[in-house]
Amino acid sequence: MNKVSAGKIIGKINRLSLPAVIIIASLILGGFYYAGESGRQKQDKREYVSKRKMECYNIEQKERENWNNVAGSGYSEDKDACFVRYKKDYKGINCDEEYKDTPTLQSQCKLSIFTKEF
Repeated sequence: MNKVSAGKIIGKINRLSLPAVIIIASLILGGFYYAGESGRQKQDKREYVSKRKMECYNIEQKERENWNNVAGSGYSEDKDACFVRYKKDYKGINCDEEYKDTPTLQSQCKLSIFTKEF
């Protein structure tokens, strides 16, 4: 290889290295930005869920003041809803037959509870 062709190759490499460095740096900075935003979104979601759980607890306490059969409460992230569980006697009801098409209600009947969504 002669000096002229080697110089042309080095010149091409020098011209391509600046754009390559810019692209690589942009990718790195973009990755850091994405990671930061992702972390903030997760933190915001945790704070929201915590707030909703506290609201559910307050609803449960208000229900306890009004009713003597409150068994507990819960929060469903999927539905973004609070549930209060109450004790109920299902005397004379065959739970398997009465709620055969609704397994959730069937199991609640067997456990002598029912839920209300808020």
